[in-house]
Order: sequence, then structure tokens, then C-alpha cells
Amino acid sequence: MRTATLCLLLGLLAIPAIAADPVGDDEAKQALAEFELAFRSKDIEERQNAVYNLHEVPHDKVLARLERVLLRDRSVEVRNVAALAMGGQVHNPDKAGTILLKSFDKEKKNPVVVASALDAMKELGFLGYWPKFQKALKDERSD
Repeated sequence: MRTATLCLLLGLLAIPAIAADPVGDDEAKQALAEFELAFRSKDIEERQNAVYNLHEVPHDKVLARLERVLLRDRSVEVRNVAALAMGGQVHNPDKAGTILLKSFDKEKKNPVVVASALDAMKELGFLGYWPKFQKALKDERSD
């Protein structure tokens, strides 16, 4: 019974997200300008809000900026929000998912960011993480 339930849940996760059209260049440029202004703040919550506001702006330039924040920012709180915001990049779920996998590899010892990356992959309908998880599930030492 448990196997059937697990198979059903995995099957539901396998439904791919419908790729959305990216926003226009002008809208993305405006959103990135607002982001850069707010992201300069020393207040961590303002920086987190600036990052998460990019969630609703699917565009390649936004995707590239989120990637830099996700993989390079010093603050784990900001990287965590960047992982969640990456889930909104539904115009290019494969590229966003691949970036999230890079983050997963980098953040293995940080379960908060890993969980956020998984949430974003689910939102994207990206299942590229499965081979790594399958291997981890077989390893008794894996958390």
C-alpha cells in the first residue's frame, strides 16, 4: 500500500509546469532596477523582500541575477529566499532547475536552503533532482 501511495505522489510531482511566457524587456528592466535599489540596504529583511519580489518576473535577465544571488551571496537568509524566488522562473524551468541543482550541491549542509530549492523545483515541475535523491536515499549515511 505504501509503495502505491509513493508511486502516486511521485506521479503527481512528475506533471511538468507549463512554461509561461517571459515578461517584456522593459518590465524586467524596471523590476531589476527596483531590486538593485532595495538590495543595497543593510537590513536583511529589505534584501530578502527585494529578492522575493523577483519571483513574479519571469525573464532571462532576472534568472541570471537570481543565480548570482543564490550562488554567491554571503547571507544564508538571502540565499534561501533566492532559492524560493527561482521557482517563479517558469519561462525556463530547465535552466532554473539546473541552477537550483547547483545550489543544492553547494548547500548540502544547509537544510533550509536545500528545502527551499526543492520547493522551487516542485513549483517549476523540474525533476532533474531525482537521480541525486535516489542515490542519497540508498546511502545509509545520508541525512
